[in-house]
Amino acid sequence: MDDVEKDTFLKVFKETKFPYGCASNIGRCVQDRERRLAGYKSHDAHIMLHYLLQVTVKNSQPKKVIVSLIRMGNFFQHLCSQVVSL
Repeated sequence: MDDVEKDTFLKVFKETKFPYGCASNIGRCVQDRERRLAGYKSHDAHIMLHYLLQVTVKNSQPKKVIVSLIRMGNFFQHLCSQVVSL
Protein backbone atom coordinates (compact mmCIF):
# COMPACT_ATOMS: atom_id res chain seq x y z
CA MET A 1 0.00 0.00 0.00
CA ASP A 2 1.14 3.51 -0.61
CA ASP A 3 0.98 6.19 2.09
CA VAL A 4 -2.45 7.50 1.08
CA GLU A 5 -3.96 4.01 1.18
CA LYS A 6 -2.35 3.34 4.57
CA ASP A 7 -3.78 6.59 5.93
CA THR A 8 -7.26 5.66 4.68
CA PHE A 9 -6.91 2.15 6.08
CA LEU A 10 -5.90 3.44 9.52
CA LYS A 11 -8.54 6.17 9.46
CA VAL A 12 -11.28 3.52 9.38
CA PHE A 13 -9.78 1.85 12.46
CA LYS A 14 -9.37 5.17 14.24
CA GLU A 15 -12.95 6.33 13.66
CA THR A 16 -14.75 3.03 14.28
CA LYS A 17 -17.09 2.94 17.26
CA PHE A 18 -18.41 -0.28 18.77
CA PRO A 19 -21.26 -0.93 21.17
CA TYR A 20 -20.24 -1.06 24.81
CA GLY A 21 -18.63 -4.41 25.63
CA CYS A 22 -18.12 -5.51 22.02
CA ALA A 23 -14.48 -4.46 21.66
CA SER A 24 -12.06 -2.03 23.20
CA ASN A 25 -11.31 1.34 21.67
CA ILE A 26 -9.31 0.16 18.65
CA GLY A 27 -8.74 3.78 17.64
CA ARG A 28 -6.25 4.11 20.52
CA CYS A 29 -4.08 1.44 18.88
CA VAL A 30 -3.59 3.50 15.72
CA GLN A 31 -0.26 5.30 15.59
CA ASP A 32 -0.61 7.99 12.93
CA ARG A 33 2.98 9.12 12.61
CA GLU A 34 4.39 5.60 12.21
CA ARG A 35 1.38 4.48 10.14
CA ARG A 36 0.87 1.33 12.14
CA LEU A 37 -1.62 -0.48 14.32
CA ALA A 38 -0.18 -1.84 17.57
CA GLY A 39 -1.11 -2.67 21.14
CA TYR A 40 -4.47 -4.32 20.58
CA LYS A 41 -5.76 -7.39 22.40
CA SER A 42 -6.49 -10.77 20.84
CA HIS A 43 -10.24 -10.14 20.99
CA ASP A 44 -9.71 -6.90 19.07
CA ALA A 45 -7.84 -8.86 16.40
CA HIS A 46 -10.80 -11.22 16.26
CA ILE A 47 -13.21 -8.31 15.71
CA MET A 48 -10.90 -6.80 13.08
CA LEU A 49 -10.71 -10.08 11.15
CA HIS A 50 -14.46 -10.67 11.27
CA TYR A 51 -15.75 -7.18 10.52
CA LEU A 52 -13.29 -4.35 9.97
CA LEU A 53 -10.76 -5.84 7.58
CA GLN A 54 -13.43 -6.36 4.94
CA VAL A 55 -14.42 -2.70 5.09
CA THR A 56 -10.95 -1.19 5.27
CA VAL A 57 -9.46 -2.86 2.20
CA LYS A 58 -12.52 -2.32 0.04
CA ASN A 59 -11.15 0.71 -1.81
CA SER A 60 -7.43 0.14 -1.56
CA GLN A 61 -6.75 -3.37 -2.86
CA PRO A 62 -7.32 -5.29 -6.10
CA LYS A 63 -10.58 -7.17 -6.46
CA LYS A 64 -8.92 -10.58 -6.03
CA VAL A 65 -7.55 -9.56 -2.64
CA ILE A 66 -10.84 -8.05 -1.52
CA VAL A 67 -12.85 -11.15 -2.46
CA SER A 68 -10.36 -13.41 -0.69
CA LEU A 69 -10.46 -11.35 2.51
CA ILE A 70 -14.25 -11.15 2.49
CA ARG A 71 -14.51 -14.91 2.07
CA MET A 72 -11.98 -15.50 4.83
CA GLY A 73 -13.84 -13.14 7.17
CA ASN A 74 -17.15 -14.83 6.40
CA PHE A 75 -15.59 -18.24 7.00
CA PHE A 76 -14.37 -17.20 10.44
CA GLN A 77 -17.72 -15.60 11.27
CA HIS A 78 -19.48 -18.87 10.49
CA LEU A 79 -16.82 -20.90 12.27
CA CYS A 80 -17.23 -18.88 15.47
CA SER A 81 -21.01 -18.59 15.36
CA GLN A 82 -23.13 -20.44 17.90
CA VAL A 83 -25.42 -21.92 15.27
CA VAL A 84 -23.90 -23.76 12.32
CA SER A 85 -25.99 -23.71 9.16
CA LEU A 86 -25.07 -25.64 6.06
